[in-house]
Amino acid sequence: MDIKKIINEIIEDLHSSNKISEIITNLIEKWRKEIGSTCKDINHGNCTEFANDLSDELKKIGIEHKVLYVGDFDDESDVLKYTKKMPPNLSWFYNTYHSWIYVDGKHYDAEAPEGVDDMFDLPSFSAENEAEYMNQLRAHEWESYNRFSGYTSKEAEEEAYQKWLKNVWSRNHPNWE
Repeated sequence: MDIKKIINEIIEDLHSSNKISEIITNLIEKWRKEIGSTCKDINHGNCTEFANDLSDELKKIGIEHKVLYVGDFDDESDVLKYTKKMPPNLSWFYNTYHSWIYVDGKHYDAEAPEGVDDMFDLPSFSAENEAEYMNQLRAHEWESYNRFSGYTSKEAEEEAYQKWLKNVWSRNHPNWE
């Protein structure tokens, strides 16, 4: 075992990680000045453009990386390459639209400039976003299911919704309450 080699690899990894964070911070500042975007704005609507800009910067300095898109993940085995904490229901993940950078075991985006070890630690994949997606999906499915119903009162509609939620939603989405 070559201790000197190991120490040099650790230093190189730290330098690379710090350089990526610095580049991301500079890109965020550039976007803020030019477009008025916050980190959250970038991740919720402009993540692909940001990831591509970051990729261009990383290429300039020779840092090997991957640009990952949710659409690149075909099945659970693809997801398992980048996470150790698989969520119980992946359908919300497959219906999000996010892009980020992956370098040497770390995931980076505008809201995670320091990088995270697991893709599900990126803020875009937070439980809050999963819950928001679930609520949007529930509302859409209820609207589709209920499209031609003519309830005579708000109470009658709420009663029908609760029955649908218990009988239909729960059957189709067993991992979501």
